[in-house]
Amino acid sequence: MAAFTIACTDTGTNTGGADEGKPIAYRFADWKVRSDTDGDIYDGGGCYSHDITHSWHAREERFKINFYTGGNSSGSATKLFAIFGTATKLESPNSPGSRLLSPEEITIGGFGTPDSYGYVYATLAADQTVDVTPKARVDYYTGGAGGTEVKVRIFDANTGAELTDKTTTVVVGQQINLYCTVSVPAPVQPTNYQWNVPGFAISNYIASVNSGTVYSNFATILTNVVFYWVDGATNRAVTCSATVHGQKVVGEAKFTIKRPNVQMTTQAPGAIAADANYIYNIRAGTSYTFLHFGGATSGTSFTPGIKFELLSTDIEGPLFFIQTGHSRESDMATNGITYVGIGDGVDNGVDPNDYIYPLDGSFPGFVADDSPATSLSSSFTNVNRSDSYTTHLMFQATNAAAIAVPIKKVDWSWSATAVLTSAASNVWNVISATPPLNPVPLNSTSYPTWTNHMQPIKWTPPL
Repeated sequence: MAAFTIACTDTGTNTGGADEGKPIAYRFADWKVRSDTDGDIYDGGGCYSHDITHSWHAREERFKINFYTGGNSSGSATKLFAIFGTATKLESPNSPGSRLLSPEEITIGGFGTPDSYGYVYATLAADQTVDVTPKARVDYYTGGAGGTEVKVRIFDANTGAELTDKTTTVVVGQQINLYCTVSVPAPVQPTNYQWNVPGFAISNYIASVNSGTVYSNFATILTNVVFYWVDGATNRAVTCSATVHGQKVVGEAKFTIKRPNVQMTTQAPGAIAADANYIYNIRAGTSYTFLHFGGATSGTSFTPGIKFELLSTDIEGPLFFIQTGHSRESDMATNGITYVGIGDGVDNGVDPNDYIYPLDGSFPGFVADDSPATSLSSSFTNVNRSDSYTTHLMFQATNAAAIAVPIKKVDWSWSATAVLTSAASNVWNVISATPPLNPVPLNSTSYPTWTNHMQPIKWTPPL
C-alpha cells in the first residue's frame, strides 16, 4: 500500500475554523496524486479553508495488489488463473452511504470486468507478478483481489490415486483407466475435454478360435479414458485438456511402461522328407505316408521341424504362443484333376478348437515346436505344399483386466514337391524342398489377427 501525505504549499492558510474539519485521506482511491498548489477558499464564515483541496488529495490516493503466478519460469510454461476482485464503496463527504459494488462496476488489473461471480480468467506465464488491483469509478472505496489456478487433475480410476505431475510405472497390457477433474472456483462447467495418449495404445484385444481382433479406437473426449499400452516407454506424458471460459487448461501425468525382456531361441533342425517316419504315426499307431518338414523319429524321440524355446523373462506374467499362417497345396490326381487346397488363419498345431499354440511337454523347459505335414496317397501323382507362418510370443500381465500383448515373433516358411514313384507301395520322392532360412525371433508389437482357423484346408474342387 502507498502512504499518503498532504503537503500544503500555501503559506496563507487559515488554520482555524472550518480548516479543522478536513476529510480523512482514504488509502483506497484509484487516482493519481496531485500537488497541493490551490489557494485558500473563502468559506463564507470569515475563514479560508483547504477542505476542498484536501478532499481531492484524499480521493486521489491509490493502492495496488500484485499476484504471483508461481512455478518455474523456464520454457513456455503457462497457467490458467481465475482472478477475483471485490470493491466496496465507502462513506464520503460528497457521496454518502456505503455498499458492495457489483462486478460490472469494477475492473481487475488489466484483465477487464469480472463475470457475475466476480472472476476474470487469464492464461499467465509461470513465475510472474501481475497487477490484479480492483478499480472502480467512485470517489472512495476499499477492496481486495487474488487468484487461484484452474487446474486439471488426473486420477487412476482403479485405485483413486492422483497421478498429476507424477511418473507412474505400469506394464504393457495393463488396463490404464484414468479420469480428470477441473478445479474451477465458480459454478462454471468445463467443456471440450480432450485426452492425448501417445504411443501404441488400443482399447482391447479379443481372441478366440474364430477370430483375433484388435480394437484400436477409444473415446478421448470424455472426462475419463480407458486403454492399454502395447509398446514400452519412459516418462511418456498423457494429457487431459478442457476449455474454461474460452481458454484451454491442461493437466499431465507421466508413465513409464515396462515390457518383458524375454530371452528366446529358435532352431530349425528338421529335414523335409516323404515317408512314413513321422511322429503322427508313432502317436496314433498308424503307418501313413507324409510329406513333412521335421517330425522324424528315432526310438522314443523325434526331431521337430522348428523349435521355439524361452530361456528367461524379467516380468511376472503368463507367456504363450499364438501361430497364424497360410497354407497352399496343389495335388494332381491320377484321374488328371488338380485339387487346390487353401488354409488361412490361426493354427494351434493339434486342435482346431483352440487358438493357443501348445507347449511340447516332451522337451524340458518352455518349448513349443512344429512339424507341418500333409498326407500322401497313391490316388495322386504329384503334391506341392507351401506354408508360411508367424509364431507370436504373447505376454499377459497379472493385473486385473489386463490383456495379452505381443512381445516377439518369428516368421518362417517351408515348401516341397513330391512325386509318386510306386503306386503299389505308395512310395514318394521329394524333388524340391525349401526349409526355413535362419528363422530369428524379433521384438514385435504386431498382434496376431485372424477370422478363420487354418485347419481344415478347404479344397477346390472339394475332395
